[in-house]
This record gives sequence, C-alpha cells and structure tokens, in this order.
Amino acid sequence: MTPIRGLMIAIAMAIIGLLRGVEAMLNLDYTPELWTIFVFGNLTYFWILLIVVFLGTIIYIRMKEVKGK
Repeated sequence: MTPIRGLMIAIAMAIIGLLRGVEAMLNLDYTPELWTIFVFGNLTYFWILLIVVFLGTIIYIRMKEVKGK
C-alpha cells in the first residue's frame, strides 16, 4: 500500500468520523455537553490518524533508504 493511498484512507476515515459526529449532533437535542463530546472526540480521532499516517510515512521512507543501500 502506497503512503498516498494510506493518507487518502486516513483522511476519508477522519471525514467519516466528523460526519458521524455532526449527524448524531443534529439528530439529538442541542445540548452543549453532547456537542463538545462529539467535536472533541472526532478531533482527537483525527489527530491520532494524522500521527499514524506521519509515522507510517517516516517508516516507509526509512525502509526505502535501507533497501536503496
């Protein structure tokens, strides 16, 4: 799996997570507690995905350097 495809999958997953949060927020009452839980929950999910993608690209580059030598 190329890092570009992995990045696209991670972005798609983050967008799906955000959309789910918004959908759940709209279906339920506008309580600030639920709203903040969904927003921050999805933001942390997004940051975890970004970190995973970042580490994956670093590992991929290192492996490529090792194979090149």
